Amino acid sequence: MHVLSYAVILILGLPFFNNYITQTTLKKGKHPMTYLVGGIPMLFPIMVGAGACKTPESVIPYMRRGNLLLGAVVTGSYTPDARSGNDGILSYPDEWQKFLELQFGLNAFGMPNMGYSQAALELSQLFPAPAYPVIVSIAGFSVEDYVKGLTVFQSTSAKGVEMNFGCPNAHDKKTVPIAYDIISMIQVLEASKELDIDCPIWIKLSPYVTLEEREELTALYPHLDFSNVPTVTESFLKEVLHHIMTYRQFIRAVVFSNTLPNVICRDANGKPATSPNDGKAGLSGPIIKAISLNLVKRARAILPEDIDVIGSGGILTGDDVVDYLEAGAAGVQCTSGPFWYGDGPRFFANLVIESPRLQEYLTQQANP
Repeated sequence: MHVLSYAVILILGLPFFNNYITQTTLKKGKHPMTYLVGGIPMLFPIMVGAGACKTPESVIPYMRRGNLLLGAVVTGSYTPDARSGNDGILSYPDEWQKFLELQFGLNAFGMPNMGYSQAALELSQLFPAPAYPVIVSIAGFSVEDYVKGLTVFQSTSAKGVEMNFGCPNAHDKKTVPIAYDIISMIQVLEASKELDIDCPIWIKLSPYVTLEEREELTALYPHLDFSNVPTVTESFLKEVLHHIMTYRQFIRAVVFSNTLPNVICRDANGKPATSPNDGKAGLSGPIIKAISLNLVKRARAILPEDIDVIGSGGILTGDDVVDYLEAGAAGVQCTSGPFWYGDGPRFFANLVIESPRLQEYLTQQANP
């Protein structure tokens, strides 16, 4: 199987490989939920990231394809009240091939969503028993907002809640994400620990860069303006993670990372590619993979074993998935890939079909 898996999958398809992995684990006397990612049992360590499924309804296509090698679907982010998002040109580029050519994408959607209450209602109605675990991503503008989100979604079919600290829209200053504000993060976590939380909680952070790293990005990609990207000190990551560790009684995973905030791409005439916020938008795609991968490695070396690290950023192939898993990630999330590809389920199918390396990795996990 190690040698023939690629040809077998091409001929017999993903359902065969999915069944093979499941049956192999059962024969080994193990539960088919081989992976425990952030306290949530999963068939595979691959997830749809928040942003690719902005509504509960958009989760449906993934649930209809039960033979996908998915571990979970993250939906959101949701805020206490419904938001219409921004107006104007909200993303760049506008098609997949250009995204591949540029190796990056920008978005300034402004976090449009239906709000906590409506999302909770629809999740309960649509997915009383989902094919894959559903995790809800929440964001807010105050401590009370996050506390409300944790309370609301615990009573749904969601298997976990991801607190999105990496979105610049979800901060009262609206210039940098809460992930850069240690005091605000501690306030949210302090209030959260007082709740009777019975599901795993994850924290999604930003792709932190130092001033030196930002200068390196500017030199590597002169067509992009990084001057408004917030920077951190060398010790900042360790400080953030040490604070998070004090809440290990309910924090089960840290996700690296959301988009790199406040990046501008201008055309030859100096016009920004996106229109809200004077052109400042979230940067994603392969261009930030090295940043997120490095953060995963560093976080895994700092955090205790009972807090997982989940990788996200620049995952377009199965080989990218393995890079993160071998760096210490318990699982990965893909958002920009399925968004720009246009057909999310097919994107995830291709991750496995087109990567003998990922097939080999999954096979080895089933045959330790």
